[in-house]
Amino acid sequence: MYKGKIIYAVYRLLYGEDFVKDSILSIIDSVDKVICFCTDKPWGRRQSATWKNKEYKFPDVFDKTRQYVVDLNNIYQDKIIIVDQSCPIAILQMAYDYNVYIKNMETQPDFIVSIEADMIINDPCDLKKMIDWSLNNKVAISSMNSVNHFRHPSYTFNYKLPAKLLRVSPGRHSVILWNLNLIDLKVLDISTYRGDRGEHVPQYPIVRSPFWCHNFGYCWNEKTMFFKFIVNISQARLDNEPNEDWFENKYLLWSTYVKDMEISKGFEQNIPDTFKESKLFLPKCIQNRLCDWNYLPIKKNSEKYLEFWKWTEQFVI
Repeated sequence: MYKGKIIYAVYRLLYGEDFVKDSILSIIDSVDKVICFCTDKPWGRRQSATWKNKEYKFPDVFDKTRQYVVDLNNIYQDKIIIVDQSCPIAILQMAYDYNVYIKNMETQPDFIVSIEADMIINDPCDLKKMIDWSLNNKVAISSMNSVNHFRHPSYTFNYKLPAKLLRVSPGRHSVILWNLNLIDLKVLDISTYRGDRGEHVPQYPIVRSPFWCHNFGYCWNEKTMFFKFIVNISQARLDNEPNEDWFENKYLLWSTYVKDMEISKGFEQNIPDTFKESKLFLPKCIQNRLCDWNYLPIKKNSEKYLEFWKWTEQFVI
């Protein structure tokens, strides 16, 4: 409880073993409950995706994310709730989770923090500051700005504007804060709700707060990123179509010389390049793990490159 307000954090977890522990630990002291909606099926319950004339089945279990959450639950039993639940459609996930679970809880929250497994809040106090900002400005739905890292945590996207070097994404929202005391809860009714995490709720536009978090969603290990990529392909009708060459040319074979890294086809130039950050800019939990990425970059036809593609063959139908 913060200033008399009940705060629940919500995760939707399919994969995310690289950062899920650090993400949860970055907010655990600022919220009353962490509700983890875990699933082994992609949003929309798709079972496969076709990429470059091959159909890949999705695995029964994507990675060890759920087990890592269970490990944390053994430590924070009073705070972490694990709900095995998959959303039957690819959008409406926040509304679905609210309707089938949260609204039926004995204690109702004043705030819901929608956060993902790749997001780490650098300063634990920032979430409470964001709540203060929401209360003072009477903002129903607000977001943190996002600093997006690519491939190696030390490198961040450079969103170039005229005469500026911009590390904060001008278009992407990250952590979403819902002030339920200012929201007509009918907007979370699945029959009327039109968007995921509030992006298309016209009565309550997402207002950017002055706070930010780290987003490591492009720093997954190769296996996790492969499935993230082909899941995106399976959802292409609902989202921007990915560039089919992105995974190998921009991600797997990434080096500091790679340019135009936006994944969406036709928008590659929106992320022209990256720049290296000081180690001190990173969250301490990531500073302590930088050796995990020492194997980068991967060279084409190297042993690691060939081993990876051999691993993917088991999923070809």
